[in-house]
Amino acid sequence: MNYTTLYGKNLCNLLANKIIEEFNLIDKNHVTNIFVVNLGQFVVVKGVTSISNPLNYSQLFSLYCQDEFNIDNTFNVIDLIEYNHISNNNVINIDLSFTIDNLLKKDLKISGHGFYDLKSNSDFILHNNQKVFEELILIPEFNDYNGLKLKDNFVYISDEVYGLNLVSNKLYHFFLKYVSYNIFERNLSRDINFKLFYVGNLDDLNWENIDFEVSSTTSIVSNEWTKSLILDLFDFNYKSIKKHLSLDGYDFSNEILSKDRCWEKRDKVSEMILL
Repeated sequence: MNYTTLYGKNLCNLLANKIIEEFNLIDKNHVTNIFVVNLGQFVVVKGVTSISNPLNYSQLFSLYCQDEFNIDNTFNVIDLIEYNHISNNNVINIDLSFTIDNLLKKDLKISGHGFYDLKSNSDFILHNNQKVFEELILIPEFNDYNGLKLKDNFVYISDEVYGLNLVSNKLYHFFLKYVSYNIFERNLSRDINFKLFYVGNLDDLNWENIDFEVSSTTSIVSNEWTKSLILDLFDFNYKSIKKHLSLDGYDFSNEILSKDRCWEKRDKVSEMILL
């Protein structure tokens, strides 16, 4: 299932990211884990944050859509966030997989608002918006597809990473995208899984005190060799990651809008020497 920019999970991710941007302006050291849930008739924001006071999310979301996309949209928001919540920000716990296809994929530029599902075996496009279908079949490879309009009764929830403060699993999520990108660009594998666990002061995190595992079903080298390579070439210190990927000033909506992405730096590829 694919969603246009202002629909489904994509819209939820954009709205969650906008909340985090606003929290950053209030307190750059906030600790937050929130989700945006779109139920159609209304939107629920839920989770926890160290920020003390709520925002006017209905106004925030409407202004964002107007300013960024020139779309007039009204949001009925139910706020279930727990404010002034003190959370443990010293745990990194990630189990993350990428393939070369899902990492480098960029969504088709469809301007309509809805979902579409390409059924290649039957030459059908399932959709909930006629304009979306009409734009898709202008693309040569889909000229001969038939459309089937469906009613959308789905509930959409933002991905966790877009509702987190930066110094958290979020930072290492995008760091591991960067690692994967270099692995794939070197043609060492077409898929990769990371497990990363650490408890303690993040200032002290380094390759010696983390629980880190790497696996792949398509690697041309052993998993242990890949793990050793990564630990040798990539600096896991969060301050180094922030600086190298310029994360303090990064607009994470780029991930959803398929714009320039911070982790598309192939600066380690030349250092990956196969012996």
